[in-house]
Amino acid sequence: MDVMYFFLQVSKTMIRLFANSLLKVDGNWVTIDGHHVFIPTNKFNNIQAQNKGMKDEDIHRVIATDPSPNKEYSYWIARQATKGTINLPEDSEKISEQLKQFTQLKNSPVFTGERDIGKHTPGSLYQTLEQYGKQKSKSELSKDYGRLIYDSGPYKIFKIDPKELGIGEAVRTLQNASSSTNWCTTQERYARGYLEKGPTFIMFYNGKKYAQLHPQSEQYMNTSDSSLIR
Repeated sequence: MDVMYFFLQVSKTMIRLFANSLLKVDGNWVTIDGHHVFIPTNKFNNIQAQNKGMKDEDIHRVIATDPSPNKEYSYWIARQATKGTINLPEDSEKISEQLKQFTQLKNSPVFTGERDIGKHTPGSLYQTLEQYGKQKSKSELSKDYGRLIYDSGPYKIFKIDPKELGIGEAVRTLQNASSSTNWCTTQERYARGYLEKGPTFIMFYNGKKYAQLHPQSEQYMNTSDSSLIR
């Protein structure tokens, strides 16, 4: 079986199952601050349990501020609102936009900061966004990891193809992409040897380097250089 094809199919299946699970969430639509927002029942109940005394309207406002599809930031927003470190609805638009930027940033393969929103304060979130505000564009990432051929949810796949880059540039790109791993392709002669046989693929999951796939040699290795083919 083509390992690359298998990987893509598994990725798409996971994303589809996740999307389907969202469609089955119980909840109600409410209007808050002029916005029509879906409030998942379990999310509302959990926020209410964790933040005694928070009014229903304030919980709705918390969930409305969360820009993520599965409302993964709602608990953090509620906690900050309870502490008084953010004021809703005054800060709603600002916090929502910052969390959108944070989602993009934490899924970037070049981000090395704290990905757990629970470990951030509104201040540290702002500072992180400022620090990494000039994160690399897709064209700049292509120089580091090759051509981005798949970008969906937590998955990113880069293709390093000597036919596209030329063997010299492809070797340098693969060596760079192999940094901070146990892959032998950090070394020029091994990188060249693989690329002379065909392209290689660098895979990221949740912004972290995950695996290298070389179809011609049927090697699919994690960053510790252990095979992922079972």
